Formats: sequence, C-alpha cells, structure tokens
Amino acid sequence: MGIIDDAVDLMINEKSLRRTWITLIALFGIVGIIIILSYNAIMQSFVGQYLQSQESGIRQIAQSFGLGNSYYLLPFIIFGNNVKTAIITWVSSLTIVIPILIVAVNGGLVGFVLPGAYPNPPLVLFYLLVPHGVIEIPSVTLVSSVFILLISKGPVKMYKNSIGLLLISAIMLAVAAFIESFLTRTIAEIVASML
Repeated sequence: MGIIDDAVDLMINEKSLRRTWITLIALFGIVGIIIILSYNAIMQSFVGQYLQSQESGIRQIAQSFGLGNSYYLLPFIIFGNNVKTAIITWVSSLTIVIPILIVAVNGGLVGFVLPGAYPNPPLVLFYLLVPHGVIEIPSVTLVSSVFILLISKGPVKMYKNSIGLLLISAIMLAVAAFIESFLTRTIAEIVASML
C-alpha cells in the first residue's frame, strides 16, 4: 500500500482520530461564532488588535492581486501560506496544545473578518467562505487532529503514520487555494447580483 492508502486506512480505522477531527472542526466554528458575537468587545482588547493586524496582512495580500500576471500567482501564495500552517501544526503535534490553538486562532480570524465584510448580504458572505472553506477547514483540522495519535502510538509512530495525512491535507489545500483564487469571488458576485 502507498502512503496515501495508509493514511486513508488510518482515518477509517482510528476512531479517536475521527472524533478529534470532528471536534476540531466544531471548535473552529464555535470560536468563529464567539468572535462574531463579541466583536465590539474584542475590538477594544489586545486580541482584537492582534486579529486586526492579521486581517490587515491578509487584505494587503488580496489587494496586491488585482488584474494582470500576479492574479495567477494568488493560488500559489494562498497554498503556500496554508501548507506552511499545516506543516507547523503537524510538527507541533507533540505539544498537543499548539494544534488546538492554531485551529482556534484560525476560527477566530474567520469570525473576525466576517463582521468587517457585513455590508454584504449574509448570503454573499456565506458564498465568500463556503466554496473553498468546505475543503480548507477539514484539511487544516485533519492535520491538527494528528496529536491524538501521540497517546495511542507514541511520537515516532505518530509522525510515521501521519505523514500521509499531511500529504492528503496538502492536496486538499491546493484544491481549496484554486477554488478560493478563481471561483469563490465569482460565485459570491453572481449571488450578489441576484439579490
């Protein structure tokens, strides 16, 4: 069997991995909702200032990719940033806490960005996130859930058995980056024009 096949078997056979993966997807959403509901209070805090600086960086990258040749580099930039996060998350699985924090912070960033985009109708906001988010969020949380294997397999087997999960995540992130770069905005614009 190949490394990807082994990773798929691991996802099928390791109940604790699946449960952790689902729990982390829920954590991502819960943190995002909490940030949205407490947006005004958070804006006054240190956390709000940090999230605002992160959002500012994201906006600068997005604005630099208008029309022209740089537009076609956007999926590579998005993919590179997301794969970097996935690798850091995978490597930090020994800590158990860092992968959970990475999921929570990313959920918080999504929750932080949404109120700023509020002038758009909720349906448009939905389509600005969902086309690529349905692939990207499970991909990042899959790599984040690897830490649970530390308990049952130990550190060496955890990393050996989960390299395929990192590869699956990278493939999913490549697809999500393409969708985010070329389809998400177009779909949201079509929805906005229909409203």
